[in-house]
Amino acid sequence: MRRLLILSSLLLWVPSAWAQDVSVRFQSQLIGSRGTPLANQNVAVCTQPANTTTTPCSPLAILGTSVSTTTGGANPTTTDLNGNFFFYAPPGKYTLQFYGPAIATPFVQPDTTVPQAANNTVTLSANQAFTGNNTHSGTETFTGGVTVNTNPVTVSSAANLNGGGALNGSFSGPTTLTNMSAVSFTSLLASVTAPTIAGAGCGGTVAAIQNANGTASFEIFTGTAPTSAGCTVTFPTAAHHWICPTITHTSAVSTTNFIILQTGALSSTSVTFQLFSDVAAATAPTASDTWAVSGCHAN
Repeated sequence: MRRLLILSSLLLWVPSAWAQDVSVRFQSQLIGSRGTPLANQNVAVCTQPANTTTTPCSPLAILGTSVSTTTGGANPTTTDLNGNFFFYAPPGKYTLQFYGPAIATPFVQPDTTVPQAANNTVTLSANQAFTGNNTHSGTETFTGGVTVNTNPVTVSSAANLNGGGALNGSFSGPTTLTNMSAVSFTSLLASVTAPTIAGAGCGGTVAAIQNANGTASFEIFTGTAPTSAGCTVTFPTAAHHWICPTITHTSAVSTTNFIILQTGALSSTSVTFQLFSDVAAATAPTASDTWAVSGCHAN
């Protein structure tokens, strides 16, 4: 049988790939030096680094049979009557080795990339390190712990963080945190955890926090027999202290029921709200009054 010598410079390599799920279909065509497709030739797919001194090369990669499998595929595979061949493999770099009756010397194609196709699911196992500025443009779903410690992360579309994690970056798109109890903030600005107040927090009894939207906005029920010592509310621990710029009350404004301000030393865990008269004298709140607090933030 006459053997056709193939030179690497004359070997036509026309790759294409498309994918979803766990494997990618890689398809190409093997053409000889005269432009004729090479039928019934062997194509071995090896992981790198590969030993190409024997045929087939080694170690042979484990191939799938479809985009949803990673095992069961033939390796080596063979070209059809038109020199076409394909295989299914996880994204990565492989060494391809071509040999057979029409190839005098096995031809080796190293560093052949099976790409990660668009809209394919990427599964990252073990610990992954990302350096530099990383941009994600699509819906990103993280179901485990997410830690971004050194570089800002830009999310240009929606990002869903469904597990616990520590975040230190910038997010420019809609960002949904669906399990806030598992997320740790190292520099707290606001919290979904509502502040609390003791029953005697306004000097009397049955004081309470009502209609809270975390620390962003909430209402203080002054309870019965409040005193002029003010109402002390407990907050989640901040790095430095809490500031609450806006407080209003529902009872009628009068010379003794004039304005409510944050008073006392700044604290990382509590805020005291004090009612003043129109001459800046501390006064007792109206019993069963409701104070609306908004805009609290941590420094």
